[in-house]
Amino acid sequence: MIGLQRLRDDVEALSKHKINGAKGGKKRAENYRNKQEQEVEEVKLGESYLNMSRFDQIKFVDFLKRKGELPEYRIKAYENAIKPKLSM
Repeated sequence: MIGLQRLRDDVEALSKHKINGAKGGKKRAENYRNKQEQEVEEVKLGESYLNMSRFDQIKFVDFLKRKGELPEYRIKAYENAIKPKLSM
């Protein structure tokens, strides 16, 4: 009888773990989606930045990276807005 009770306890523990594990995965996915929505926040770049030369834009982005006060997604927005290199 002791072996049967242990088997029941093991099955119960495994089913609880499976249920709780599934809840954890759902919560993790929900947190990830919420984080993505926050990062998608539109970044408005200043007119002065857009009118800078390419060299000045690159220097400005390097300055932002060194300073480290802006979130990564805002710095990426500045990097993506750098004027393209003109090829001759």
